[in-house]
Amino acid sequence: MIGSFDVRRAALAAVAISALLGWAMPARAVDKAPVANIVVVDFQNVLRQAVASKKVTDQLEKHRATFSEEIQKMENQLRQQEEELKQQRAVLAPEAFNQRVREWQERAAGVQQQVQTRKRQLDQAFSESMLKVREVLLQITAELATEAGANLVLPKHEIVFVDPKLDLSKEALARLDKKLPSVAVKIPAPAGPAAGQTKGGQQPTARQQPPARQQQQQAPAPKTN
Repeated sequence: MIGSFDVRRAALAAVAISALLGWAMPARAVDKAPVANIVVVDFQNVLRQAVASKKVTDQLEKHRATFSEEIQKMENQLRQQEEELKQQRAVLAPEAFNQRVREWQERAAGVQQQVQTRKRQLDQAFSESMLKVREVLLQITAELATEAGANLVLPKHEIVFVDPKLDLSKEALARLDKKLPSVAVKIPAPAGPAAGQTKGGQQPTARQQPPARQQQQQAPAPKTN
């Protein structure tokens, strides 16, 4: 019993000493987090409603319409050439016909490649143009937040409820339209031969005579005794 009592006394003494030491040592300073002054901006809606964004969309639609007309012409040429090939099959030598088929296939593949390249260029031009609009909107948002004494800006679409006084979307849109009324959409000029052109620059037609028959017609008539 005595031994157990001594152990308890020692433990209590240790706790008391630790408490005294803790009170004697100065408390470690903890940096207080700044009070959050929050404002919100509806970035998605501002980007949709911005005058510059609408002009970017209009420019892209015009480029797409022009490109669609060009591709339609190329496809019509390819269909016409395909019909001509069907008619020439009966009059062309096998080697000549196969050569015409290979040339047509190359033109068709070239048109398909132009379609894919142009689509990629249009998508890239749209992304780059809208990126410029977003960058300016972020600059304006930072300015508005500073003016409002805010240190935190949240996107409105991720918030369930917000006091309208904290919503800076209308002012952000107004300043964006004033600072960036338009953005020029830059698209590289289309490259590549037209669908109706061969590698040599000649357009084959059904009226062309097969090489073998042309040679027969151009050969001189035999002499008679």
